[in-house]
Amino acid sequence: MADKRSGAKSAFDDDFENPPAGPIGLHRGKPSGWAVTRPYVLTLVIAVLLGLCTYAWVSGKFSFLSRPQVTTSSSASSSKESRKIDNEKSAKKDTASSQSSSSSNSDQKDDQKKDDSQNQDQQNQPAAQPVNQGAQVGVYNALGAQYGAQRNGYAGRQAQVLRNAGYTNVSTGNLQTTAPTANTVWYSNDADKSTAEDVAAKFGITAVQKVDTALDYPIEVVFVSM
Repeated sequence: MADKRSGAKSAFDDDFENPPAGPIGLHRGKPSGWAVTRPYVLTLVIAVLLGLCTYAWVSGKFSFLSRPQVTTSSSASSSKESRKIDNEKSAKKDTASSQSSSSSNSDQKDDQKKDDSQNQDQQNQPAAQPVNQGAQVGVYNALGAQYGAQRNGYAGRQAQVLRNAGYTNVSTGNLQTTAPTANTVWYSNDADKSTAEDVAAKFGITAVQKVDTALDYPIEVVFVSM
């Protein structure tokens, strides 16, 4: 048997009689606490980080990743909406301009038609004849009996009014036909219309009538009241 103190090993020495300094095999010492808990700690840390990342992504905390997309999408949508509004405004302006132009053209056509119609009416109307103070005028007395003696010579007095106004061919008499209901001036030809109206104006008579029946004079004044 070898001497344990000398450290020499003989052929008959047993390996278990001289073990190495550190533990081997079943004789290893227990591992440290950190070596045992390290895998669990790493797993927990990774799980927490993954949870935080997931929460941040879902809640939009990653603004540096999500904001550019939202801004770009919002900008594109805003630009599209702006172009749409501009197009609608332009279309409305074009429509309003077209309607205004059509309305203006229509008004111009209507005005032109009115002018043409007025011109046509003026052309169709006979030219006004000048007053002829040399025309034959008959002044008739048709006063009723209620006027008594005042009716005597009434036609002559009214005829003198015309003579003083410049009429040179005035006759008087008593009406032999049916009298009108008011003082009236009769005429038979359109050429005498202006003269008949002037005669009526001298006496303040408003009833000036063209008649188809034959008259003793071209213009006749009939007095039924004073």
